[in-house]
Amino acid sequence: MTRTTLRFTLVLATAAMTLQACAGVAPTSAGAPASAKKASESATTTTTPTTGGATATGSVGANVAPGAPAAAASSAPTTGKAAADTSISNNGASIVGQTAPAPVQTTAPAVTTQTALKAGAIDDNAKFADFLAFEAAYAGQKMRAYDASERHVIVVKDAAGKPVANTKVTVSAGDNVVWTGKTYANGQALFHPKANKGSDVGSRFFVTVGDNTATSTGFTRTVEGPWEIKLDTTQAAPVPKLDIQFVVDTTGSMGPEIAKLQATVQSIASRIKALPGSPAARFSLVGYKDQQDSEYLTKKTDFTGNITDFQTALNALSASGGGDLPEDLESALNEGLTTLAWDGATPIRLSFLITDAAPHIDYPQTVPYTTSIGKAQALGIKFYPIGASGLTKEGEFAMRQLAQATMGQYLFITRGGDEQTGGGEVSATVDKFKEGKLDDIVVDIVNGELKGLNGQ
Repeated sequence: MTRTTLRFTLVLATAAMTLQACAGVAPTSAGAPASAKKASESATTTTTPTTGGATATGSVGANVAPGAPAAAASSAPTTGKAAADTSISNNGASIVGQTAPAPVQTTAPAVTTQTALKAGAIDDNAKFADFLAFEAAYAGQKMRAYDASERHVIVVKDAAGKPVANTKVTVSAGDNVVWTGKTYANGQALFHPKANKGSDVGSRFFVTVGDNTATSTGFTRTVEGPWEIKLDTTQAAPVPKLDIQFVVDTTGSMGPEIAKLQATVQSIASRIKALPGSPAARFSLVGYKDQQDSEYLTKKTDFTGNITDFQTALNALSASGGGDLPEDLESALNEGLTTLAWDGATPIRLSFLITDAAPHIDYPQTVPYTTSIGKAQALGIKFYPIGASGLTKEGEFAMRQLAQATMGQYLFITRGGDEQTGGGEVSATVDKFKEGKLDDIVVDIVNGELKGLNGQ
């Protein structure tokens, strides 16, 4: 079903519910079918940019889209949603919203509301056995190989026992350097021997912290870490700074997700600034399409601390093009890592990827996403991929690889994506997960990074 047909169906459903309400008949919830990536995206879908207008922190329920007309009475009842909707944010706090029965609309048509995107989160490092089982079930299918089955968490602390963030970590096997990374905010780095050439021999590794290659600590190869290294010096309190990048699929089926991001990014930035320590954040943007799209392959905005400038760049994105199921995510990831000015002195660096399609892995001119994993590890960047409604299992597999290998989390939109009344397909192979508003989860992730930076 095309997006135009889907929207027309929703309009008819809304009209039918209004007639039922006038006749005293309770409306029935007819869930729209879960939307896979459209078989053809040749019909251009554009997104009207919004300016500001996100709901206040802690608000619950639907957000009226900026510029929407005011209703003479109340809006039509929401379909596919219980009267009391409980969602759990990423830090476990419960948010409960009450949806009161709506009066009959008699003087004006129903108002289209813009609900907050709902999402779930999976931490595949916290439940590593489940991740390995997911990988095993997927074995033999199409995506790139990155062997995470052997995992060592390297922990670096100072003399006072505080985490040492943003410091270089080098792993050697004998005289050969097999892996280089940077510690994240919590002083941890993640090393997968079987995913790195030259590290599949021997039973002992040597880990060097910082640029002093004369001294190193040896560790016996085991199934899993942690390997802890304690320095002789005490570090100064780290400055709470962060770089946040959004990598956004802008092909034809991504219109609703782009609109929601445009409407909430200023609220996200304000809430981050209000976190303890008033952290300073910079934002950058990579919009991407596919090789055959004539408008652009990638459209980039470098890091800026001016949220108004970032909003302007974000508002310039619209959904169009595509045409087949995969998109050129690999080019977007590589350019986001290598052509934009990440601050090497900033202790927190995060990349949020939003897409409803798996990456093309058959383009010879692109850098494999597994290579981008290594680059992100070397720069101390965490991937937080966000799977939009209808993402295929191949796409989920790649997204979870990116998240697990960089100690991030895989996020997935559960409602408010393609189907504006909710009920979108859950793009995750899990039975249980925590759910909350996507912007709440993003802010919670940043707050968690800041806590790690302070040893909490």
